[in-house]
Amino acid sequence: MKRAFFLCGMVVLFVLCAASSWAEKAYVTDRFKVTFRSGPSLENKVVRMLPSGQELEVLDTQGDWSHVRVITEGGDGIDGWILNRFLIERLPWEKKAKILEARNQELEAKLTMIDEKRKSASSENQQLSAELKKTQVALEGLKKKYERLKKGAASYLVLKNEYNRIKSTLENNQKKLAEVTGENEKLRSSERRRWFITGALVLICGWIIGLVMGRTRRRRRSIYD
Repeated sequence: MKRAFFLCGMVVLFVLCAASSWAEKAYVTDRFKVTFRSGPSLENKVVRMLPSGQELEVLDTQGDWSHVRVITEGGDGIDGWILNRFLIERLPWEKKAKILEARNQELEAKLTMIDEKRKSASSENQQLSAELKKTQVALEGLKKKYERLKKGAASYLVLKNEYNRIKSTLENNQKKLAEVTGENEKLRSSERRRWFITGALVLICGWIIGLVMGRTRRRRRSIYD
């Protein structure tokens, strides 16, 4: 058992090239469990087995051993000793991959929201276009009536006021349509840029996760060998 842990430690030492000085926080090396003892020697009692990625607070070092505290969610720590070769200062690959995966999901949610806004703007644009066409048809009809009745109809003033009202409505609708069309074009341009950025991030995430899984498999083979 001792020999197996010694071989595991040598492999980890060779791959990770652990630094001689330790930060305030450290992590159990990737993808296996290590012993957490009551004292700085192999003869001391094993308190528990620590999984890969377990966050630790380094309290002191003595030779090949470090006095550490297990950091728990509740805030209550358990003190013990662990061999230095089983500690790394960087965040484990598995945790990094999970962080990147969460970020990727967040970006996908934002893209969904942007797509919904784009569809809403497009629907509003179509609705305004339909209303504009109806208003143009009504205005043409009124123009014809206005020309026929302009010379002497008793309702000339009433018809003129109605004509001016519809003409004003048409101008307002044309202005709204121009504004919505401009906003829609800006939204489409922004969406294309965000899709490009998100695609790049997803590609990077996939590459990192593949790299992590590849390193993990090599480390597993090295450990078991």
